[in-house]
Amino acid sequence: MPEHRKTCPERQKQQIEEADNTMIAEALDENSDRKPKPDYSPERLFVFGLRCVQNGFDTRYLQQWRDAWETYTRHFGADRCRPLLDALWEFVRIYRCHACSPTGYHRLDCPCMARDEYLSMALISALQHQDGNCAARCLAEITRGSGWRELESRAWALAAEFLWLRQRFRPVSIADIEATLQTTDALRDARNSTLH
Repeated sequence: MPEHRKTCPERQKQQIEEADNTMIAEALDENSDRKPKPDYSPERLFVFGLRCVQNGFDTRYLQQWRDAWETYTRHFGADRCRPLLDALWEFVRIYRCHACSPTGYHRLDCPCMARDEYLSMALISALQHQDGNCAARCLAEITRGSGWRELESRAWALAAEFLWLRQRFRPVSIADIEATLQTTDALRDARNSTLH
């Protein structure tokens, strides 16, 4: 198994640090070629892939899995995106097994994120930026008990694969996560309350 594909969190932390150093060096290199900005953000690409894989599990309709493959290969090429899609597939599989309330079918073109989609995206961001408090908060909301470590391991692998393809998520603060949780809790409570 190639060294950069190991799932050990320590190795993945080292891989993230190496990717950080490479990205900083390239940003400082005045002679490096500037590439045009992509027409997507890593976060949007992640949520799209998450929905495609999850919807495929829910509906047994393979078209959405094909949509994920076509979108990711269009951006990265077939050989480069295979490990990323493998990591995404494993993350979703473990997430579905251990999540307290897994997100169900979600339209691919919906601009809003469901609560668990946001928490999953924030988890990947926190791991990429090595924000342990943020990652722990996301994991505590997504899963309870024995699934925590397994989901964290799969999230590390996915965060590293995105970074390997130079897809760094924007940082998400613990304050952002708390505000999102309060808002979604309030919306859920309002929906479940009765008016007299």
